[in-house]
Amino acid sequence: MGTFFFQIMSVTTGESSLNLEKDIDRAVALLDRLRTTSEIPEAKLSELQRIFQSDFFHAVLEVYEKIYETVEITGSPEVRANATAKATVNSPSTKFKEKKIL
Repeated sequence: MGTFFFQIMSVTTGESSLNLEKDIDRAVALLDRLRTTSEIPEAKLSELQRIFQSDFFHAVLEVYEKIYETVEITGSPEVRANATAKATVNSPSTKFKEKKIL
């Protein structure tokens, strides 16, 4: 989910400044809509919503936003989002290897 999610959420907005909180709110609203209009099992949608609203996810989001705003990366927004996601995953403060997200 990491790299792909952040690329989609940050690149599709077309905004130059990063505002992932708004994107997360939109994703949660979409999950609510999917509950009534899709064939995706309710348990999977609820788990994904729980992850989006977890303290751990928001801590990772903070690290991602800090890296995105402070590191100068040349290239398209997709290249910048991809490089930021990789740096976030490898950041000691996120400790992805010790946590099970999904």
